[in-house]
Amino acid sequence: MFSYEVESNGRYIHSKSELNFLNALKETWDKRKINLPTGTEVFRAQIDHIEKFTRDDEGIIESMEILPSEDQRLFPKKEYAVEGRLNPKGILVFYASMSKETAMSELRPWVKSKITVGTFRTKRDLTVLDLTLDSPKDIPEDDSDEKKENFVWGDINYSFSKPIVNSETSAEYVPTQILAEFFKKNGFNAIIHKSSLGKEKNIVFFRSDYLELISKEVKEVSAVNYKFHNAF
Repeated sequence: MFSYEVESNGRYIHSKSELNFLNALKETWDKRKINLPTGTEVFRAQIDHIEKFTRDDEGIIESMEILPSEDQRLFPKKEYAVEGRLNPKGILVFYASMSKETAMSELRPWVKSKITVGTFRTKRDLTVLDLTLDSPKDIPEDDSDEKKENFVWGDINYSFSKPIVNSETSAEYVPTQILAEFFKKNGFNAIIHKSSLGKEKNIVFFRSDYLELISKEVKEVSAVNYKFHNAF
């Protein structure tokens, strides 16, 4: 209902039902509020690298060294802030993962591609909304408040973790963008949500200056594995 209303009827001035929904989230998010301590490591990756050539006196290449991309490539830039699941165009957020493997896999890289992966560390304690405490579930058959609450938060977790596809319109991002902005305005510094690629977790920081880059390395993709099943 919330998604339909903000996609179809209006997104900047909320209706009574939308405000009731947001207030209900506010009343139940303390169970999902965690402290992310100073020094927590997270990971961010880009399909990019630098090739450094050594040449002899005649200009012939003698060797090549593969190096990580420059530091700024691992930080989001305002001029390249495209629309995302948690941010409208022009608004910076810092998408990261809780493991190197997940950070690289989220790029959907091809075999032989070279990826620069950076290790970042939080510079202070952060207040984080952990959506992974709730898993997507079927609509509850009974009307207990607890089951309805778990269903709603599980659905939010699922909505945040859905991969972006080219067929989506910007209107389809509006519900999660509104929720992310609502969480940010109410004191959360970041959101943890499930990765669509398995049991791992992603984290989105509302500011990149919460983090410092401490190391980086280049990885090459050796294999990509997919599994399929009937869709019915």
